[in-house]
Amino acid sequence: MTTATTLPNGINALLFGFRLLNNKGLRQYAIIPLLINMSIFGIGLYFMFGWVETLRLQFETWLPSWLDFLSYVLWPAFILSAGVIIVYLFTTVTQILASPFNAILSEKVEAQLKLPTATEESNLSFWQALKSAPAREISKFIKSLKWIFLMIVLSFIPGLNILVPIIAGWLMAIDYLDYPADNRGISFKESLAKIHSNRFHHLTFGLLVSFISLIPIVNLFIVPAAVAGGTALWHNNKV
Repeated sequence: MTTATTLPNGINALLFGFRLLNNKGLRQYAIIPLLINMSIFGIGLYFMFGWVETLRLQFETWLPSWLDFLSYVLWPAFILSAGVIIVYLFTTVTQILASPFNAILSEKVEAQLKLPTATEESNLSFWQALKSAPAREISKFIKSLKWIFLMIVLSFIPGLNILVPIIAGWLMAIDYLDYPADNRGISFKESLAKIHSNRFHHLTFGLLVSFISLIPIVNLFIVPAAVAGGTALWHNNKV
């Protein structure tokens, strides 16, 4: 039996989440978030490839010919930063649409791991989740707009664009660690304060989620795995 003392830290929480999805009793709750994620990423990647090619041509036109050699350094760094931002936006859309199902998945993870659940019966209904989860996700997205704007600006600044994945990783951590808090009626302000109380483990979790989100095929499964892993991490760090 898995207990709170054997739950993962920030480094391996996402891998723990992937393993949890194979457990009998959780797969059915991961299917809909998985399908929504596949749909959003499929549509998004289709348009992204065309956008990247257009951007590459504009980049080559903007860069003076005598600085062509810099394109081997600046272009990959810019693409990495832009990719992180785009993936974060895709994930945000998925989070909003799948939030009621993610909330239920989070609670079922708690029940299977024999952790304290949000409700005594551990039976959060879809309609209960629908009342709060999407509004919470939209509110988080609105609050993150200033950070998204900052990431866009930094992506154009060589050297400073290394901060883009770090910011995205932190935002990812907040997104996935917040489900157990929301299920318990904990305000987002209080949830954020508690997430800040253990920055290292939570940031490493978010960075890994952000990195895996860039890997084709694997990123299709990222949302339910991150919900499961984030829920376990929330309890492990007693946030």
